[in-house]
Amino acid sequence: MQKIGISQLPAFVEFNTVIIKKPIFVWGVPGVGKTKLIEALAKHHRAHLVTLHVSSYESVDFRGLPERDGDMTKWLIPSTIPFIGNTNFDHIPDDEMIWLYLDEMNAHIMAVLYQLVGEGRVNEHVLRPNVRIIASGNREGDKGITMRMPLPLANRMIHVEVIPELDFILEHFAQINIDPVIIAYMAFKKAEGEHHQFDPARNDKVFATWRTWEMAAEAFAARGKAKENIVRATMAGCIGEASTTGVWAFYKVFQHVKTMVPDILAGKDVPVPAAHDMRYAVTVALSGEMSGSKPKEAKHICAFYDKLEPAFEVLAWSLATKRDDSVYSLKEFMAYAKKYEEVFAPTGG
Repeated sequence: MQKIGISQLPAFVEFNTVIIKKPIFVWGVPGVGKTKLIEALAKHHRAHLVTLHVSSYESVDFRGLPERDGDMTKWLIPSTIPFIGNTNFDHIPDDEMIWLYLDEMNAHIMAVLYQLVGEGRVNEHVLRPNVRIIASGNREGDKGITMRMPLPLANRMIHVEVIPELDFILEHFAQINIDPVIIAYMAFKKAEGEHHQFDPARNDKVFATWRTWEMAAEAFAARGKAKENIVRATMAGCIGEASTTGVWAFYKVFQHVKTMVPDILAGKDVPVPAAHDMRYAVTVALSGEMSGSKPKEAKHICAFYDKLEPAFEVLAWSLATKRDDSVYSLKEFMAYAKKYEEVFAPTGG
């Protein structure tokens, strides 16, 4: 099966769902971000997202209940599915897409799905012509609730497996204002792979994923509202004890680095920290200060970035542009974009 990084999923969905209008199945390990990204892409494309958690459905939920109609039987249209004649979807114009998202479809395989996916209908109930089908699920070896997908059903869809990508996760975290300590720590630990630690061969109940790092970040952001041991226990229940201990140790580094930030913003000649963890910390801290409304400070920040290795510069600008669109107006950004053209070139989706 074809594998792509999670950052390529937007382009894959756009091509197959929007352009050639084919049903797709997105495979991926638990917590990789399948559902979260599909929801974001629907919003981006201004599509109306209809999510069906297939594991909670039975065949009759797709077929509809029978009702006597004189000497015959007719089948009522299910209220949750955008079939022609379902008045619940009358408010959606025909020129606007409806994405029918079959979440965890392989958790409960039913014969009715053959016709729904392959023909866009269930007997007399026909999907509206503006409906596009997207399905997703965990891999069959991931120890989740899955059923082996019958080959005739699989053959009706276009399949792809998405794999985690730290840079994509960090950009998303910057966009939703996740605590910079978490972002800097995850970037610092990239080589160790702490951003995603799922291993189906192990029986761990706690393992780090995009989903659980976001949960841990929420707990860390609320650290002032509970005792530290409670916050740490909560985070350990999301990402494990080792990563939690690492975050809190890194927090002390970040606190020290924050004392450097005012001097850098003021244009003082601040030496680059020798320690690798401190370089990540100051890089992320300064990226949070970048804004098109503060060109003077941006100039001083860039002067400091010029002292760093290219990897830190790219990380800083990638995070800054995701967090604040006004950064694009800075002349310093144009210089960096030209320097690293392959990083900032637009991608599909």
